[in-house]
Amino acid sequence: MRDSSRFGIMGGLRGGETPRSPDRLSPLWEAIVAEEKLPEDRPIVTLEEAKAAGLKRYFTGKSCPKGHVAERRVNGKACVECAKANVSAWTKANPDKMRESFARYRSANQDEINDRNRNRKEFPCRHCGEHIDFPEIRPDAQRVSRPKYCSDHCRLYSKVSQAPGHGPDGDCWEFQGSKHRFGYGMINMSGTKASDIKTAHAVAWIIAYGSIPDGMFVCHKCDHPPCCRPDHLFLGTHQDNMDDMVKKGRGGFRFTQD
Repeated sequence: MRDSSRFGIMGGLRGGETPRSPDRLSPLWEAIVAEEKLPEDRPIVTLEEAKAAGLKRYFTGKSCPKGHVAERRVNGKACVECAKANVSAWTKANPDKMRESFARYRSANQDEINDRNRNRKEFPCRHCGEHIDFPEIRPDAQRVSRPKYCSDHCRLYSKVSQAPGHGPDGDCWEFQGSKHRFGYGMINMSGTKASDIKTAHAVAWIIAYGSIPDGMFVCHKCDHPPCCRPDHLFLGTHQDNMDDMVKKGRGGFRFTQD
């Protein structure tokens, strides 16, 4: 067993010294961590030393009865891994009580939750990596979450494969997300509301060329429904779309010249 008195709590608690912040580890402790590859980046601390230093958790270096080598809570005997397992088991066994508990907490701490979410670390767009600015929070907002994409372009094209080999000629940009039974890509542009689900090729047209006039449809030149490549799309009426289908011999029709 290691002697924590060699380096003290956080590498500096000896003879009445003030304990250091956890982010200021001594060179000796850094060497021990590097040499022994401890599973937790924390020094070996007893429960009494942790209470004296005002810590919420401490690391003994020993495994708990269930075999976890993890930090332990000062105000409880279970290690953090056992605590997570206990909470997960209780949540599964009592889903109604858990929902009621969350609802009570949210209603009592909504302002604190909003402030905490607003002050999160910088969060990059999942597609392009650009920083996403947190939107203004509506007073009537029930929940606040940071957007995953910085723009509609990134939301759509994060699910589009531009690799060669898709479509009849191998040059289509194929949507990889959910699809309609006819093969058209379907995407939720808000990420929440079901009313915001749109066809992917229509969204690709709007991003590239602007809004779609009333009575017009976005059609495919390539006859590949999941294709979202803008230069493979064109605008037409419903009749134009039907004429194109007949001309290309789709839908059970075959176009012949007398």
